Amino acid sequence: MAVAAAIFSASMTAIIVVICFPYGWLFHAHGFGVPILLRPRDLTLQYIMSWPLIAWLYRQVAAGKLERAPWLANASRHWHGCSMSSPSPLSQPEPWNLVSPGYVDILLPEFTKYARHALEKVGLDENAHVLDVATGPGTCALLAAALVKQVTAIDFAHDMLNAARKRAAGQGLRNVEFHEGDAQTLPFADNTFDAAFSIFGLIFFPDRIAGLKEMRRVLKPSGKVGLTSWVPFKEVPLIEAVFTVIGQHLSTPFGSDGPPPLGTPELIREEFGAAGFADIDVTRIENTVHESTLHAYWESMVRSTAPLTLLRKRMGDAWGQFEKGVFAELLNRFGAGPVTITMPAWLTVASKT
Repeated sequence: MAVAAAIFSASMTAIIVVICFPYGWLFHAHGFGVPILLRPRDLTLQYIMSWPLIAWLYRQVAAGKLERAPWLANASRHWHGCSMSSPSPLSQPEPWNLVSPGYVDILLPEFTKYARHALEKVGLDENAHVLDVATGPGTCALLAAALVKQVTAIDFAHDMLNAARKRAAGQGLRNVEFHEGDAQTLPFADNTFDAAFSIFGLIFFPDRIAGLKEMRRVLKPSGKVGLTSWVPFKEVPLIEAVFTVIGQHLSTPFGSDGPPPLGTPELIREEFGAAGFADIDVTRIENTVHESTLHAYWESMVRSTAPLTLLRKRMGDAWGQFEKGVFAELLNRFGAGPVTITMPAWLTVASKT
């Protein structure tokens, strides 16, 4: 019995070492909601090679309850390459609260340009009541507040809403009302708003059609919705390379070749149609981003991109060495800079019938 136990323990040690090398592996126990990040430095007899944990891991694998890095795969799929087949961490408040400071500093000025396109395309009466769904730091809401009588904004990320409220106060805006909550079940009455917007927000919903149906429900008859979504990042070589290289260094895909949520006109028309919208108009819009060096661009991505912010937190002390390896390969491919990137997106405008 002792010999068999020793052989089993040694076998499990070897398996876990192979699995964990080089950067770590996240197991998620479905039904338990407990993530365990295993790294080589943690492989000590006192920590994970105790018999109770070995036995537990064996039972979970046998029961099919352990899944390879689901938060990482889902986060990268949702941001980068395909629609979700399971809830993504990006459909939870945590990554958006984490990324809020960098988002405000870096992405807000760029996303404001897309929001202006949406506001112009929809067209707003000065007496309109406008809804901004997944408002973030008030990207569209504060622009709309300068144009219309009343704006209502909703988001589930507390830190993002704090940033939005601070910005509204700084601009002296008194016609914006902020709500913290789930935009898939909007806390507003039917037929309340003249127009509704979501700037790169609804694309992260676990159930986008449910979100679209809610937006339609709260719109007045003939009200319009304006929404932005990303064109597949394969059209942006540097961003595609960032996620590809990260995936190579993690030894797990960090992205997919498929279209992102609402990433093609066909997908957009299908989902908007399923939600009951009519007169669905899809337009391609673009914005160009400039950085002085590749390093400056990488730093801005790490600070402002939710999947990378979440990855950095989950990797902990391993992030520094990991980041060096990723950036060295990007530097080899693209040179030190400067960087100019054109970011294409879809602007969809549709009407409630």
